Amino acid sequence: MRTYVPKISFISTSDTEKERLLYQTAIIASGFYNRKGFVISPKILPNIPCVVAPEFYKHLTPSYWHDAARVGPVLPIQLTDLMKREVSKLKIVPVDTQIIDKLSENWATLSDKFWPAISQLFPREIKWMGEIEVRVTNYGPRFSFGLLSSQKFQKQIIHLRVDANLDDLATAIVSSFLWPQQADGSISFSQRTAIVDFVMSRFELKKIFPHHNLSNQNLNRLTASYHQQSLDYCRSLGIYFSADCQDIVNSHNQIFGTKELKIINKLLDNSGNLVTNDDLADTIWSSEESHSYWAINKMIQRLRPKLSQVGLKSESLVTVRGRGYKFLP
Repeated sequence: MRTYVPKISFISTSDTEKERLLYQTAIIASGFYNRKGFVISPKILPNIPCVVAPEFYKHLTPSYWHDAARVGPVLPIQLTDLMKREVSKLKIVPVDTQIIDKLSENWATLSDKFWPAISQLFPREIKWMGEIEVRVTNYGPRFSFGLLSSQKFQKQIIHLRVDANLDDLATAIVSSFLWPQQADGSISFSQRTAIVDFVMSRFELKKIFPHHNLSNQNLNRLTASYHQQSLDYCRSLGIYFSADCQDIVNSHNQIFGTKELKIINKLLDNSGNLVTNDDLADTIWSSEESHSYWAINKMIQRLRPKLSQVGLKSESLVTVRGRGYKFLP
């Protein structure tokens, strides 16, 4: 029986690179990559699971990074007008066409072996892909992919960094089948990555890609110094995560009142999540003392300029009308 083969193309343009930058900055600012163990770096680090965030990211304003953190990694990512305006002004050079052509030629030599193996492993899922657009990029992790639904003949966009190889492209395709849009929330990131590694290192795929790099193995062998370098570089870009904010507040605790410190620490401990007025009241006052939402509101008003004073963004302290507050790093 004839094997179904999705149409595949390889491209890189200034527009695809700008779109890549927009989505990557949102994911970086959310802290997603740090939580998963990736290193944020201005350049490619050989044999290290890194996310390339070039130094020209420093030209992006604090307001941009605030929006990026608030947008976060949740799909579909809702980019703000401010983010789009700032990125539109950047001059970004696409990947050299010779690199793209070479990648396309090399893939063509493996395609006849790869797709029959995939059709045996994923006979139903293979038809989720009507076409694959591989966007070769200078930024982000070695590869990333869109989340598919269980509908037939969708367009799948895969980003492949310039240092990536055909193994990475194949892994992205396999991941697309094992990481559907309606993913089982009970399976963690590392567990799902382990499943992808299992598939890639067995069956016919092992014969095609005998030197497959195990993703989890690479993440697990990173040292603390790499993670510290990553955090330091993010700070140099103007990106602060909740742990950084906690350190900053603690190092300037003399300018905060006792109750103000309790409020800001409670919000930082629950960074990105709603802390209700009742939760804040319980944090500030004992059960015998009277609670006042009005007093909480006044303390929040006093906190905002103090956050600016210590180098944090006052707008990070967000009011959720009638319910409470959030801290968005």
